[in-house]
Amino acid sequence: MNGISKTNSQPQTGPLQKTDNQPASKTETKPEEKSQTTGAAKPAADPAAQKAEHAMEGQARAAQLDASLNKVDQAKVDENAKQIKEKLSYGVTDLAVTDQDVKDVRDKLESLSPGEYKAQVERMSKDGVLQRYMDNMSDADKKGFLEQGAKKGYLNGGEVKVPDGPLNPPAGPTLYDNKPELPKEMRELISEQNLKGAAEYDKAYGQYMDRYKKELDNCKSPEEMRKLGHWAPKHPLGQEPGYANKAGDALADKWADERITKTRGDKEAREMAMEKMYKFTGRRPAGDVFVEVEANAKVEFVNSSKTGVSVGGKAGATVGTGDGLRTSTTREDGVSQQVGDFKVGGTERSKDGSVAGQAGYKGSQVQVRDDGTFEVKIKQGGGGKTAGYGPYASYNPNQADARFGAHASVNAEIGSDGGPKVKGEVGGKVGVGIRGITGDELYEGLRQGPGYWNDPAELQQGKSWNDLPKETQERYQKHYGWSEKEWQGKLPKYQPDAA
Repeated sequence: MNGISKTNSQPQTGPLQKTDNQPASKTETKPEEKSQTTGAAKPAADPAAQKAEHAMEGQARAAQLDASLNKVDQAKVDENAKQIKEKLSYGVTDLAVTDQDVKDVRDKLESLSPGEYKAQVERMSKDGVLQRYMDNMSDADKKGFLEQGAKKGYLNGGEVKVPDGPLNPPAGPTLYDNKPELPKEMRELISEQNLKGAAEYDKAYGQYMDRYKKELDNCKSPEEMRKLGHWAPKHPLGQEPGYANKAGDALADKWADERITKTRGDKEAREMAMEKMYKFTGRRPAGDVFVEVEANAKVEFVNSSKTGVSVGGKAGATVGTGDGLRTSTTREDGVSQQVGDFKVGGTERSKDGSVAGQAGYKGSQVQVRDDGTFEVKIKQGGGGKTAGYGPYASYNPNQADARFGAHASVNAEIGSDGGPKVKGEVGGKVGVGIRGITGDELYEGLRQGPGYWNDPAELQQGKSWNDLPKETQERYQKHYGWSEKEWQGKLPKYQPDAA
């Protein structure tokens, strides 16, 4: 093959220089120059006029430079195309495109101005040699080809900016706009490289999640979690940049099939953090969806005076969006009261002033618990006192905790009217719940409140723990696991001038 001849048409990257035969600018007149007619010193030029004139000259030079960079010599493109085609062709004595051939073409493209580069690549596509050029590239060559295209202004791309966080999260991938007007071969190469870059980012982020989860698992308190800091969220990279990505498009389908459905995000860390905060504070984070199961078995002996002793209890489990299984058991020992077909608990007011109690009708029940939870159970069948089933729902406005599901029970008793009786009860319920956002949390969120990760606004204002109202202290302790020790330990950060 013939070697590609070198060209002297390198793009001019510096400012245009004034030559010796260029006339001096009118604004360069020196103050000491004398008038030929009067001999007096010429008045100094108006600074504003000088500035405007220099600006106009700068704009003209920039336009001249742009024109020189974008000017395309078609004869030159044709000659380059001939030489490139020879380099990338096969013959009787030349059965392969060598690494040197690829380098020669790359060097030729490197020597072109942006306008010539664009015209030459598109000519390579038209001549049917662009794909052959790419097919004979190494992975490093392909990466370099796209970088060259971006440097020449032919492609638009770069490193994606991703959120920062603790434990050195990975940098974002380098992606290029896959614009529809690009040659088909170029678009396919961009798709290939974008997918590769995204896959490398996915892998690195998965390794980051492993590091973070290990440290998070070692946290023994909300204070240690805040010291660790919130993980760096993963950049979604939802679609390939640069075009519509419509379903049915071959490149969009490839992106979806090879990447979107097979990536690992921060779900594991989010669920672990929610689960740990639940264990630390006893409060489910907003958005935590959970399934609850409860079963109970009780035997009660009731004498003729309607008092007696009951033994038994309840066992329950709640499976949240985290990996943890939350279980609870209660044991019932003591005196109970029986009135009519259902029990009636004594109505009393809780510490926050809410009324606790319950009432029912033919097995259906409405209950207000001490913590403010409203619960409704509707009995829909089962033969009077002996059995029943139906829907139930509960809602706690203080916790924004809502649950919906079904309950069932079977009751039986042995004894005579007016005499002692032995009663048995087996029941349970299963349901789904979700915790939302309480009014206090919404208010705190709007004013950049404490949350689980960030420092409260009062702390950032330099207020000490004792400056907080007692109810604020209690809310921060109960909801977010703050302590006076952690608060006071962070206070110097926001009081740099304090003695």
